[in-house]
Amino acid sequence: ITELAPLSKAIRAHTERVMREKMAEIPDGVYRNEIQIEGMDGPITLACAATISGDSAHIDFAGTGSAVRAAINAPLCYTRALSFYPFKCITIPHLPNNEGAVAPVSISAPEGCVLNAVAPSATGGRHTVGHFIVPLIFGALAEAVPDKVQADVGMLNSVNFIGQHQDGRNFAGLFFLAGGFGALEGLDGASTTPAPSNMSNVSTEVWEEMTSMTIESRELLTDSGGPGQYRGGLGQRVVMRNDTGRPVAAACFGQRTEFPARGLHGGMTGRLREVLINGEKVHPKGTYLLAPGDTLTTLEAGGGGFGDPRVRVLAALTEDARNGFVSPDSARRNYGAEIDPKTGEARRP
Repeated sequence: ITELAPLSKAIRAHTERVMREKMAEIPDGVYRNEIQIEGMDGPITLACAATISGDSAHIDFAGTGSAVRAAINAPLCYTRALSFYPFKCITIPHLPNNEGAVAPVSISAPEGCVLNAVAPSATGGRHTVGHFIVPLIFGALAEAVPDKVQADVGMLNSVNFIGQHQDGRNFAGLFFLAGGFGALEGLDGASTTPAPSNMSNVSTEVWEEMTSMTIESRELLTDSGGPGQYRGGLGQRVVMRNDTGRPVAAACFGQRTEFPARGLHGGMTGRLREVLINGEKVHPKGTYLLAPGDTLTTLEAGGGGFGDPRVRVLAALTEDARNGFVSPDSARRNYGAEIDPKTGEARRP
């Protein structure tokens, strides 16, 4: 091969052809959804209308709230990128990304809204709002392709720490955490798995060496995943202690703190995210100064469930109970089952 351009063109053309074939399987129609998400000064409305016509789709975000003063607005390019993701998941998730995969999908959003921010609206923390585009579109398409969409995810969490190591080194770093993945048809949501971003949870050992803070514990949160025929992924509890001997600043940027991850098709919501300092609940988007010995605890959000929890397979519920993922009380209230206190076996009347 002496010229790569023809090969590139052929790959993109093949991807677009396969993408359009799969898009054509989605029933034509206009599918709408509207959600509320947490902002800095109050809730923000995100709305969309997904128009499926033949082998293409257009997403209109009319009805979405205006840009806000905080730097959490999304520019249109970011909105476009997040809009492609649900369609890629539904149609050709196993093919590599290239221009052909995005050609059948177009978008529009009112200029000046929070998903089409223009100067002087700030966009540094655009993921705070932009990540919700994915569940917004999945929710719209739930009517069209009910077996291919995902329940809402618990989203990521990040805490920005600035301080000084015990040995005098300065440090500044983001500590990433993840809530639970949303459940899908035939599949429980993975626990503590970020979406739609691809960041990873921070290693305990790496963080402690870098900062001289101590992570006292990390554990999965019982009952945090939304109940469903397929259960939402669990969140986690992480407790860290300031052992630097000096004050440490912590800026929290948690999502899913007011509006939980919604379930689909009878599935239930996951638990909300919380942040605590020395055991006291604080605002999840605040900045705090941790004195030596202070602890910061995050309770990560759970993913939404998929399908009626009262038809969850008893063998799966038994495993949940034995692993501590679902409590006997939740099994009784949400799944219509009793957990044998001796064997952990789930039974329905």
